[in-house]
Amino acid sequence: MHFPALWSSASFSPNRWTRGRSIIYAVLGVLIGASILSNSLSLFVFGEDAATAGPLKNPTIKTESKKSSLSMLLTEDENTKYYPQHPKSNISRAAIIPNQLLRTWKANNRADIRLDCHEKRDHPDRYSWFESWDLMNPTTIQIVFNDDDMDRFVRGAFSRRVVEAYFKLPRAVLRSDFGRYLMLYKLGGYYTDMDTTCQVPLYKWNFGMNHVAVIIGVENPSPERDNYLQWTMASAPHHPFLAQVIHRVTEKIHATDALLLETDDNAVLEVTGPGIWKQVVWDYLESKNVNLQQISNMWEGFYLAGDMLILGKAYLNNDNWENPKAFIRHHFTGNSAYGWRVHGKTLDGKQPSLGKLNDDFDWTYRPPTPSIEINPSKEDKLVPKEVVQVANSSSDALISSKFKGFRDRWIQQNPGYRFTLLSVEDMDEFVRKSCSSEEQTAYFKLPLFKQRFELFRYLRLLKVGGIYTEIDSRPHTPIDQWFPNNRIGLIIGMNDQGHSEGPGFKRTTLASIPHHPVIASYVAKKVSQILERSQSDLERISFFDFFEHDFNFAIKMALSERGVNVTRDFRSGLAWDGYLVAGDLLIWGQDRFNPSAERDGHSFAKWHGDLWDKEKGIWEEDAKASSRI
Repeated sequence: MHFPALWSSASFSPNRWTRGRSIIYAVLGVLIGASILSNSLSLFVFGEDAATAGPLKNPTIKTESKKSSLSMLLTEDENTKYYPQHPKSNISRAAIIPNQLLRTWKANNRADIRLDCHEKRDHPDRYSWFESWDLMNPTTIQIVFNDDDMDRFVRGAFSRRVVEAYFKLPRAVLRSDFGRYLMLYKLGGYYTDMDTTCQVPLYKWNFGMNHVAVIIGVENPSPERDNYLQWTMASAPHHPFLAQVIHRVTEKIHATDALLLETDDNAVLEVTGPGIWKQVVWDYLESKNVNLQQISNMWEGFYLAGDMLILGKAYLNNDNWENPKAFIRHHFTGNSAYGWRVHGKTLDGKQPSLGKLNDDFDWTYRPPTPSIEINPSKEDKLVPKEVVQVANSSSDALISSKFKGFRDRWIQQNPGYRFTLLSVEDMDEFVRKSCSSEEQTAYFKLPLFKQRFELFRYLRLLKVGGIYTEIDSRPHTPIDQWFPNNRIGLIIGMNDQGHSEGPGFKRTTLASIPHHPVIASYVAKKVSQILERSQSDLERISFFDFFEHDFNFAIKMALSERGVNVTRDFRSGLAWDGYLVAGDLLIWGQDRFNPSAERDGHSFAKWHGDLWDKEKGIWEEDAKASSRI
């Protein structure tokens, strides 16, 4: 199946660019364009003079700039002036919302959009609005579906009931509304209407919270409960919220008279548009125990409900588009001469019937499975019944009341388990007494305490086994219920289950037998890498790349070696509260160790991320380690 996308090569004016810079940017364009050809999607990064566009300055949002290997082709001054200085990892690696912009329009290529504007068949500013998204987001892919593209996409990707509902819709605007939900659910990314201007780069929209999987905005604040807009939004693929939206819209369409869908403009609002959208948002939030009145009347703030980020009116519907908080400007062309109320009311002759192709197609709906087992182990395993945590003191009386409360819950929920609280000195002493000379040398060579803290969890599990959990993790389910059987040797939770390149994995709570081969292999690799590097290199190294990314890669490799398809099985096959067993390795779905909402008996443990917070935590991230072997 071919999904058209917009593309053009970058052009550079000789009056503004030197010959050398033009060559560099031409090479960059080819490299970037070539790197994103995959999955039968002809996708290209495009935008004229895109390299001149940098992110808007917003001092209230702090992000960490990271140079890519491509940016190193420029000098420091050129890099600062011309190359977009944003942390690509926020979108492409860490964030679970894909870095792509999904659109629906009557034209699916750049030339036709521009020509329609030039020849006054469309709003004269439409193309400049469209280009604003390129200029603000030069590494973001834009995918535009026209009506025919959307028809083929829906017929090939969804169940018969969804397809029949979609093709029952007689008007282009109705299909456009429904289509945006279907695109976001299947592909993931950002969606925005074609009459919006981008004013803040997409990478800033999650405020650096990369676990955010859904972004929506307030349309009209209200003292009782806010209304939510659907002209701009974002989602990770296959998110349960979008699944609920699609289900509700599908059933609403089937229950609505066909003549009403064709003649009543209110159907646009209530059947597929903002009316049903806001109702599903309300119901979803209430299912997560969110009090709608407590978060109502939200103008400039934002609210995080699990992995759903709700933006106040100022961000996506600001009446003053010059306000620096306004992420977009919406031009509201729906009622204009170029809007949906005037054009494209019916789809006469464009409503294909469900013919032989659909009869031959397998339309069976396959909900995510609660469990997947691939070559499960037949040997009994015994994970030691000891829970280990590290804090600023080995005495419960000297840790914060919040952390002590979490620790008390662990103890109350798990009778029969031994609980060990280690201080920093205890951590060092364990390494001296229990680890090999190479492991000791590597551990004490690490110059930052956070690096030692990270390596220690794996050393402890390797030598002793048991449950390792960080002191800022709150338990919700007894540990014995984490084990579906007694043949499990290593338990890990998922972090980014919907990521297109495969999930990430939680390191904050782990369970293992001593000397598990996956842990042993990872420790051996880390020790070798540390010993090969200089002290100064270790001080400057990216924590994400060296530890988090490498751990994710190690687990993916271990799963692949055991016959798991890490993108297919987790992203679309496994329920978010389900589990996958491969050998003696057990991977729990995202709702267990990274839940959207904390629920006793359902969530297993929730990491609160306070450990390294300067105000609420114990240590600072850049704290130097001073102890020696």
